[in-house]
Amino acid sequence: MSPCISTGFKSTRALARNGARLLAVLAALLVLAGPCFAATPTPTAASLNGVYVFHIYTVKEAYWYKSKNCTYSTGTFTYAGGGQRAYGEIITGEATFNGKGGVTFNATQMNKFNSTASDNTVIIPACPVKAGAQLNINNGSMVLENEGPMTIQATYVVKSDGSGTITIPGGQGDLQLSLAAFTSTGLSTTVLMLNPDNATDTGTGIAIHK
Repeated sequence: MSPCISTGFKSTRALARNGARLLAVLAALLVLAGPCFAATPTPTAASLNGVYVFHIYTVKEAYWYKSKNCTYSTGTFTYAGGGQRAYGEIITGEATFNGKGGVTFNATQMNKFNSTASDNTVIIPACPVKAGAQLNINNGSMVLENEGPMTIQATYVVKSDGSGTITIPGGQGDLQLSLAAFTSTGLSTTVLMLNPDNATDTGTGIAIHK
């Protein structure tokens, strides 16, 4: 049984008759219990150190569109087609933290929306002979692609409350962090990740120390 939870209740009652021996036993128990009550060190940049496997999933909305103008003696008619659909974008790979505020991502981006390719799937037939006549338009479809592997160098900060931020260069946004599952040495083995891509798309993810 772990010394952190064992009380030795019966033995303590027996030793209560002898004050000197009781003090000795209590002192020994305090020594054994010391590691059990040791506080986790205050989070710092050093709390993130080594290689973490990460996965971020973001639900997004895709829009694609194409139009065509048909001019007649009576005026110009515009025919258009397209669509919209929700999809899930995934970024996964490994993040290597140096414990000093630098991090390197080696990642693959899956299900990345290709706007141009999606627009080109819309098919609008030739202009009809009669102005305003209906056309059988093919509204096309969403095109998703994989991108990577890619390497990104970024910086990070960790606050004393266990929150943090990864700043990705080039205006690509930030990742908000919540450090969790600390070891006795203060290393965070589990990190919750939040990617507020924009006002409507928010990615959530997790990173686990290898």
